[in-house]
Amino acid sequence: MLNGPQLWISNGREAEFYIIFATVDPAQGYRGITAFLVERDFPGFAVGHVEKKLGIRASSTLSCYWITAWFPNTIFWEKSVWAIK
Repeated sequence: MLNGPQLWISNGREAEFYIIFATVDPAQGYRGITAFLVERDFPGFAVGHVEKKLGIRASSTLSCYWITAWFPNTIFWEKSVWAIK
């Protein structure tokens, strides 16, 4: 289950799929991180408004919000993303 915002997502307005990294077991350090693929219309996932920026405006930047999103076991990319260090 995920709750809360993810801020400053580049190209978030154009994306139809998002790769999400989340810590599922803090005791394992980087081995406790899991990645999963989420579609834009996934239940419990909302895309916020585009941020107004001073500099680079070629890519949209926005916030994504998780509202008690539950994930089935089939959505996980791998059990553990061990390559992140």
